[in-house]
Amino acid sequence: MATAFGTRMLVRYILTLEDHLAWYDYYVANSCRPLWSRVPVIGTRIADRRRQRFVQAILKPENRSALGERTIELSGTGVREFSAEFDFSTKWQDIAHVAITEQHLFLAHPSMNAHIVPLRFFDTESHRESFLSFALKAKPTATQDA
Repeated sequence: MATAFGTRMLVRYILTLEDHLAWYDYYVANSCRPLWSRVPVIGTRIADRRRQRFVQAILKPENRSALGERTIELSGTGVREFSAEFDFSTKWQDIAHVAITEQHLFLAHPSMNAHIVPLRFFDTESHRESFLSFALKAKPTATQDA
């Protein structure tokens, strides 16, 4: 559900393991072309192992808040992500990379941890477009892959 409040935009959604894997795959494909990825058989095995380690890290009990319901708020000053378990904010100048794919909005920190917003949770196309437009205007160095 997306809501606009003047100079801030909100959407509530449920983050799944598949959404985290979408970020992981995007990051590997666009941000870090490791040498091993160019070696056919061995590179594939290494990539599969690293992806599986990423899955295991997300599913660890101490990372339970990585999955589930949350709300993200975009404002003129930054990004706030919150749920019943956490509440944290990031200023726009601390967002290193913004990318829009066919199914997600990624707002990445310099550490390459990211706010992952699945686009399937927007009530209407106009809410989705307004939210994405807000993110693009707030961080004009964004990339759009969709």
